[in-house]
Amino acid sequence: MSITLTTTAVSEVKLKPTLKLKLMTELHAYAKLHAQSKAIDVEMEQRKAKIARFREEAGVETLQVEGFHVTRVSGGTRSALDPMKLIEMGVSTEMLQEATVVTPVKPFEKISCPKATTTE
Repeated sequence: MSITLTTTAVSEVKLKPTLKLKLMTELHAYAKLHAQSKAIDVEMEQRKAKIARFREEAGVETLQVEGFHVTRVSGGTRSALDPMKLIEMGVSTEMLQEATVVTPVKPFEKISCPKATTTE
């Protein structure tokens, strides 16, 4: 009986101090932007929920105001094959259909901002 192993080779690279400084500056800037992005995402989701309530209060699925478009995108369903069912069944066309799992998809708000206008 043979045993299979997976290995990973690691190379150590010495960076010049100026290159390391540039790299670390960009990495820290990226990390700061990433953190800001997460905070912005949370606030955007909160505002999206408020906008959705206003759209619902208006009694419409889609509305357009001063270049903004707000649309409720229906959730629908999603299908996926269950591989365990396929293995258990021996796989035929009819069996593939039986192994398909249909799950609901969560509805979401789609918001498009107005296009930037250029003034000359």
